[in-house]
Amino acid sequence: MRKALTVLFAVIFAATLCGCANDVSSSVQQAESSSRSSTKWTVTEVADDDISCEGLVLTALNAGSFPEMVKATDSTLLDTIMDFSKYGITDYCVYQQAISVELSEVIAVRAVDTDGVYDALQSRKESLIKQFGTYPEQAKNAEQTVVFKKGDLCFLIASEEPDKAEKAISDKIKANSDVLSIS
Repeated sequence: MRKALTVLFAVIFAATLCGCANDVSSSVQQAESSSRSSTKWTVTEVADDDISCEGLVLTALNAGSFPEMVKATDSTLLDTIMDFSKYGITDYCVYQQAISVELSEVIAVRAVDTDGVYDALQSRKESLIKQFGTYPEQAKNAEQTVVFKKGDLCFLIASEEPDKAEKAISDKIKANSDVLSIS
């Protein structure tokens, strides 16, 4: 009888632990889901005439649907994007998603050799497609990544809605075309 009671208590204890584990797991998943969806890019004020690379990237971020983003400044990380010591680069800015499982990235580069920069950004796009290809939601963002040039500027926009961000950049450049020699 004592052995039977010990086994019964062991089974009840084990069942209780299993039930708690499932509840903890689902609450952690819910917390992760809600935190992911609630961390959106906070609109940042940018002067209308700010046509620096950072000003243009912030304009793009403000126009699109982006998660929380951070400015990439670590040289090791930047080297994985492209070689910023080439192409006669005079200005650049890179913002990436704060959570590495979400693909969102905006890059602006001002350079003498825009063809070289454009090719490097196209290579970056291909790298993103390979890197995020196994994640269905992120694979779509990688595939629709846009790379484009405007005068001495080149851009890469990887996001859910890259067209909105591209239009915002183009509109800002056009509005400031008297300051720039860009068509």
